[in-house]
Amino acid sequence: YGLIAQDLEAVIPELVKEKLIDVNATLPRDASSKARKNTKALFKTVNYTALIPVLIEAIKEQEARIKDLEAKIAE
Repeated sequence: YGLIAQDLEAVIPELVKEKLIDVNATLPRDASSKARKNTKALFKTVNYTALIPVLIEAIKEQEARIKDLEAKIAE
């Protein structure tokens, strides 16, 4: 489960960072030395911890909207 960093970046860019990650760890042990030359790659990462308050607030707003709609239906 997760988010696509590029999609989130379009909405909340401060929650997405670029990080240089060693991809050497993902190569099989018998990989050639040529494959191991480029051992780092730039990836976009999501700060999921900082996303929690945003999601909680969205749920609160959604619940308020649902209550308003239920009240209109009840009328």
